[in-house]
Amino acid sequence: MVLLSVLGLILIVAGAAQQLHISAPVGAFLVGVALKGPIAKRIREILRPLRDLFAAIFFLFFGLQIDPANLPPVILPALGLSLVTTLTKFISGWWSAHRSGAGKAACIRAGSILVTHGEFSILIAGIGMAAGLESQLGAFAAVYVLFLSFLGPVMAQIVKPLSIVYKRLHI
Repeated sequence: MVLLSVLGLILIVAGAAQQLHISAPVGAFLVGVALKGPIAKRIREILRPLRDLFAAIFFLFFGLQIDPANLPPVILPALGLSLVTTLTKFISGWWSAHRSGAGKAACIRAGSILVTHGEFSILIAGIGMAAGLESQLGAFAAVYVLFLSFLGPVMAQIVKPLSIVYKRLHI
């Protein structure tokens, strides 16, 4: 009953959002923000398996929309943006950890943890592609996220020894 009620509410709000020329996912997001307390906990328990399934389907569908011929022209700009955002993510993670009183080792780890996260870019690009924006937007987002997906674990392997050294030196 809870599942059907929430899915009905999502459909109503998403439909209203579409009528107002707002993205349907934004409407669903707003429903998620509005629901709180025990009902939100129950809904999370019920929807967790569906969330994972639909996330996988979304990324599959996104991949199917990308024309491999659009990848080569966007590789260098996407790599450049990846490097810039890697630096800014590292700095913001470091700064946040430092402001909360963490030591240098924790600041290094906090900065490096943020690097791999870029999946939201695919969501935004997917919405943009559905709206008929530039066809290379999807290819750009795909290269960007793939590069961050590879760079993040490599950076974690580089940062791990550094954070251990800082921790042992109590710096």
